[in-house]
Amino acid sequence: MIKKIICVCFCFVMLCGCNEDYDTQIYGSDSDTSKQTTVKDEDFEPMTDIGKDYKLFDNSRVVNAYKTGDESGLSDLEKEIYDEAKKVLDEIKKTATTDYETELMVHDYIVGSSTYDKQAISVMETPQENSENPYGILINKTGICLGYTTTFQLFMDMAEIPCVTIYAKDEAGDEHAWNQVQIDGEWYYVDCTWDDPVPEQEGRPPYHDFFNVTEDFMWDSGHRWDREQCEKSDSYDKSFYVMEAVSVSSRDEIKDALKQVVKDDKADCAVKLSGGYESFPDYITAGGKEFYAYNSIEIDGNEYVMYCVF
Repeated sequence: MIKKIICVCFCFVMLCGCNEDYDTQIYGSDSDTSKQTTVKDEDFEPMTDIGKDYKLFDNSRVVNAYKTGDESGLSDLEKEIYDEAKKVLDEIKKTATTDYETELMVHDYIVGSSTYDKQAISVMETPQENSENPYGILINKTGICLGYTTTFQLFMDMAEIPCVTIYAKDEAGDEHAWNQVQIDGEWYYVDCTWDDPVPEQEGRPPYHDFFNVTEDFMWDSGHRWDREQCEKSDSYDKSFYVMEAVSVSSRDEIKDALKQVVKDDKADCAVKLSGGYESFPDYITAGGKEFYAYNSIEIDGNEYVMYCVF
């Protein structure tokens, strides 16, 4: 029933490190681990050790500065992060009227303005400085999965949307990080990194295949973590699939929907098969672009298909 066609090479070699078990660390506004003692680096900002090679960015002072307007306690690096994040979120708030809209616009900003750190997937596998924290994404415009994830966490905390960061593994055993967020009382998973496919194409808009999905979706797509440590997540109500889907009942209607995607300079489109239409093309040309059916899922008896620009 579920059919995947890989139209891009998602980065399954995120961070090196391999164990047989699924060691899972959770950090964020709704996590007990957010209360752990942080480590002050003399030349950096507060960080929390999460492993041999990486530390997790503690955003508490930046978030507090945003909520209170008092920037006096920020380090120089934190001030740069604060200034950029505040500018972006203030702009988003001008048009976003719901938590879902705020979250979607944050996701699209992070994915659309950043590129995955090529050094991290090179032979040397050595990320650039700050690629694991919001400075890399917001200022350098490049990062590894931890950078994408901690930046999303920062924005959600600033917007007071419940969110946690999950640091675990992918199915290959490589370290990986993603988020869980609560929208309108339901918890969903978000992976900004895997919505920013590698290799990067300049100017390509963001994908949304991993935006507000269930734990089963994440597991089936290759994420590995201790699911018992996280809130139950089995709803698609605020997923991109459901919220943004275009209802179609024929191949021509699919093409029309995808032509609009090209016209709007977007990279993907969720379609809901309806009216007895029981199949969908694996790939289709529309508006001069090639689209591939990247994923399909069944929700409440209806089939939803995500088409992505190749």
